[in-house]
Amino acid sequence: MSPAVDTFWQWLKEEGVVSGKTPVKPGVVPEGLGLVALKDISRNEVVLQVPKRLWINPDAVAASEIGKVCSGLKPWLAVALFLIRERSRSDSLWKHYFSILPKETDSTIYWWVSFGLLVRADKLIQKPKAFLRTENKKKKMKRVYLEVKISLFTS
Repeated sequence: MSPAVDTFWQWLKEEGVVSGKTPVKPGVVPEGLGLVALKDISRNEVVLQVPKRLWINPDAVAASEIGKVCSGLKPWLAVALFLIRERSRSDSLWKHYFSILPKETDSTIYWWVSFGLLVRADKLIQKPKAFLRTENKKKKMKRVYLEVKISLFTS
């Protein structure tokens, strides 16, 4: 296991998320980093319980330093901006969480425009609607991020 994962797991212990009785441990599985059961887990057994103070959600954004700036935004966008900001802070509460996230992803938000076009029987058809929505959200997120960045760091 990588040192970053060990540090993250230790942080979870310090925050009361995991203990010696936790029936799972971090492990590398075919899909990537995950949790591996240490014993049989019963139906309805609580495996991990993350306290609300560690949730990254619209409430966390509202309570943060950028809460006022993000108050009129859609919740997903406010959380995205919060994640960007927290990821850049060396003193972030979630720094150990960020350190284990993958550096790259194959999420549709990173598709090249050429993948959005489908060719069928030598006819060019329109981009799938899901791709267009993703591209529009990506553009809006970038625009709002720049606006928030300007208002936070120039005032």
